[in-house]
Amino acid sequence: MGSLALDGVMLACTYALTRLAVGRALRPVRTMTDQATQWSAVASEERFGSMRHPAELARLGTSLDAILDRIRTLLRHERQLTGELSHELRTPLSRIIAELDWWRTRPRSTDQTHATHKVIADAAQSMRTICDTLLDDARGGTLTAPGTAEVLPALRRLT
Repeated sequence: MGSLALDGVMLACTYALTRLAVGRALRPVRTMTDQATQWSAVASEERFGSMRHPAELARLGTSLDAILDRIRTLLRHERQLTGELSHELRTPLSRIIAELDWWRTRPRSTDQTHATHKVIADAAQSMRTICDTLLDDARGGTLTAPGTAEVLPALRRLT
């Protein structure tokens, strides 16, 4: 009975010491996680690689820095694409609005109404082309082989 009691006490002590050692070993990981959470909330420029960490975590910090850099690059690219889209779409949209305002000011003949519809349709097609072109460029271009081109999209862009 004494031997079983001693075994139980040894097992409990081993569990407590192992838990304490693992907890202390993982404390820097918890700290890095908390820092990443804080940095993501305030868009900080700080990085893990610039801080002193145990050798085991230095590699993890470097890879996390690389991930943060890629995310920041993607966000910058998305903002740039959004800016380009809004800038490029303003001209056709203003043409549509101007034609509609002109058309509403007074009654028009059937020919003038058809001309207005054509200008609006052309502007809408221009908007579609702009969106398609910018989104294709953002996605890395079309999936054609190097040195080849698709004729119809090239002709549309030319016109």
